[in-house]
Amino acid sequence: MPNIFNQTYQVFRCYKMIITPVFPEEINDGVQITNGLWETPGRKLLLGQTYDMTQEGLYVFVALGQNNKHWIVYQNDPIAIISAADWICTQSYADDNLTIAQLTERAKANKLRLTCENQSKLKISLLNSKNIQARLAKCITAEYWNNWLDGHCMMEAYIGKWILFDQSFNCRFWQGENPLSLVEFADAGDDYQIEYLSKDAPYDASGNVYLGFNLSPYFDIMSNEDLLRDYYARIRQIPILINGGYRYYADGKDVELNSFGYIKMTKQNFMTMFYS
Repeated sequence: MPNIFNQTYQVFRCYKMIITPVFPEEINDGVQITNGLWETPGRKLLLGQTYDMTQEGLYVFVALGQNNKHWIVYQNDPIAIISAADWICTQSYADDNLTIAQLTERAKANKLRLTCENQSKLKISLLNSKNIQARLAKCITAEYWNNWLDGHCMMEAYIGKWILFDQSFNCRFWQGENPLSLVEFADAGDDYQIEYLSKDAPYDASGNVYLGFNLSPYFDIMSNEDLLRDYYARIRQIPILINGGYRYYADGKDVELNSFGYIKMTKQNFMTMFYS
């Protein structure tokens, strides 16, 4: 195989944990690629050369000394969208002030630096644009709050069932062959597996500062999966979902969150509202 770094223009397909170099085709019969973020699978013509982009996923085009470019190739695999967003985003506060429209435009050529809720909102927007249901999925600890690691914002997408995705650590959760929802993850104890959906840089150290405190060491530490599991054990104790602008949480812990604007429900009513 030739060396991709000897090419003037370098193209890579990123899907889950795999990065594959894509070389120009000998037969130059591609269809001109668009200037948008989305592409359909096919053989695409880019700067006079044809590239095989028939597989779904994120395609990264690198022109040294020029602008980079991203395309999400999608047809019917929602995981291709979620994995692509994981590759594009990294944990940071630097781009949190941008709107979803601005982030979507910026994603065409740049890494996005966002905190957990804004990463989730962007991912939901991308999925919704392809008629895939998705929603914010939050959780809070029932332990003593330390004002730093007390909760988390993730996302659920409806792919045959509601499935939880954590964009901050580029992963989803399984028990055997069952991908877990937020409530299932909260109830899973230690009996779950983590599937990672990208292998990009986990955070932007220069922009990962909140109230003067640099959170980067936490992300270094949680590259250790045992410690990441300890983090999840702390923050997933009270699942929270949103309906009609109201935030509901399932009863089951001796915690009252009404003063924070959350509405307590019985576990049965919570399941009926959000999972039936």
